[in-house]
Amino acid sequence: MSFTAAVRRARHAATVTAAAALISGGLAAVAVPGYAVTPKTPKFSTTIENLSPYQPQTTCAPIARPGVIKFRALVLATYKGTGDDGIVRNCKIGGRSEHKEGRAWDWQVSVKNAHQVAQVHALFNWLFATDAYGHKYAMARRLGVMYIIWDKKIWGAYASGSGWRPYSCSGVTGCHQDHVHFSFNWPGANGKTSYWTKVTVNVGGTPGNGGGNGNGGSGGGKGGSGGATGGTTGGPTRGPTGGDGDGLHPPPVTAPTLPETVDVAVDGRHVATTQRLEAGHHYLVTVSGSYTYATVQSSWDDADGQPLLADAECTQQPQWSRAGLSLAWSPTPAYGGDWRERLLDLSVDGATVWTPATDDGSGCDQTDHRYVMSVTPDRDGPLDLHVVGGARTGATGSLTVTVSTAGS
Repeated sequence: MSFTAAVRRARHAATVTAAAALISGGLAAVAVPGYAVTPKTPKFSTTIENLSPYQPQTTCAPIARPGVIKFRALVLATYKGTGDDGIVRNCKIGGRSEHKEGRAWDWQVSVKNAHQVAQVHALFNWLFATDAYGHKYAMARRLGVMYIIWDKKIWGAYASGSGWRPYSCSGVTGCHQDHVHFSFNWPGANGKTSYWTKVTVNVGGTPGNGGGNGNGGSGGGKGGSGGATGGTTGGPTRGPTGGDGDGLHPPPVTAPTLPETVDVAVDGRHVATTQRLEAGHHYLVTVSGSYTYATVQSSWDDADGQPLLADAECTQQPQWSRAGLSLAWSPTPAYGGDWRERLLDLSVDGATVWTPATDDGSGCDQTDHRYVMSVTPDRDGPLDLHVVGGARTGATGSLTVTVSTAGS
């Protein structure tokens, strides 16, 4: 073997060893020659976006947002050999996820590939570095990054002082060991933040550099995909089908005082429970009431109108025959396109499948309009309640929702 070849082989061995240390060490910052390339860093003014608040997914509009598309292109152009695991996700897959609003991207890299692990850490170093003005996490803030999941750990801008925290998960994909998950706040997702425009925008959140150790770290954790619109604190801490963060300054988690009863308007507005439910605990949600969502002509006289009713699960379906108008209840509206299975249902953190207290044979409770749902939250926090599609139907009225401990 020539001297030159021996030197090359030694350098390669050192590089692989250093990269492997990133895999086994997790949080250790290791310089890896040849892999430290980073995306372009434009020149900025002294102002910068706040650390992002947690903005969980609340609607389903799986359209890739321009800021996410540009971030994906930036990363893939910088780190050759890595892949794209997608931006959007179907509304019916899994639980809460910013993928369903086009605000998240999964970067295809593997914890088993030393080269790719080094690329991940190089990008994290760039995102979390303090800039010339003393702003911590400068590129993450200017891009509108809300949280990141990678190899069983999560970093949230809203909890930056806690650094990388454990992420409860199972499986390679669920633990984000075959991809890195990035979620963005709305300005970042829409490409309106200063990285793209040079103009600093208000993203909400907390000014300053955050608290605690304040270091995302190059090793940033090991783990990947998840999902979260709103402006709430709290955040995802487990996966793979739920959200993925933790609170900006989360209050101490205490056992909720239950049962709690709230009224939910049926015009599409969101209502949150006041009690913070505990992740992994089982709760029972009961809803009752019906409301008017439309009217239908009830006779040959144009002046005659019959109100149509709906409840948390079912709607009246008008049908005309020679005998006149009949109104059958059904859990699936005869209209609604892609919303057919959910339109006019009451949503609890995105779940819309209810069991009637008294089933009339069609999956509806026509007598008491009372339904139940078992809920096991994947994060600590309140429940988000709203009628899906109500704002588009002129619906009026409200539903009464009671949350209690399962079995009580």
